[in-house]
Amino acid sequence: MNRGALVLFAVLAVPATLAGAQNALKNRALELSVRFDGEARVAQRVRTFDGGRATVLAGPSRPVQKRQYIQTPAGVIPQEVTVTQEQTPVFEVITRVLDESVHVQTSSAAASGRLGEWLKLGAVAAEGGTRTVWIRVDEVP
Repeated sequence: MNRGALVLFAVLAVPATLAGAQNALKNRALELSVRFDGEARVAQRVRTFDGGRATVLAGPSRPVQKRQYIQTPAGVIPQEVTVTQEQTPVFEVITRVLDESVHVQTSSAAASGRLGEWLKLGAVAAEGGTRTVWIRVDEVP
């Protein structure tokens, strides 16, 4: 049995009398927006489902030059390309929604609030200090 089928079975097997079962069966689609202290722009957007896990990249990204080789009928041609390399740390969040309230949890921090508002999730180590992580959860229509 594949893992997806097992999870689907577990969700469908939950009795309707349990608290929160109605939310689990609705399978609400969510969008997580992440930003860091001192930055007005959103650094990352991640889509997930209520109760699902999402990976957040908390490190900075940097451009890296790489050389790739393309095989053509005339021979091999080298080509310089620029790719974006993400740097650690990364962390995983689990988001749960009940009505208009949201609870976001990582392995070391948690935050609660209302859908659509910025929540202070904690801090991660970065070059030259720490970065405060802010997260906003919105329901995707």
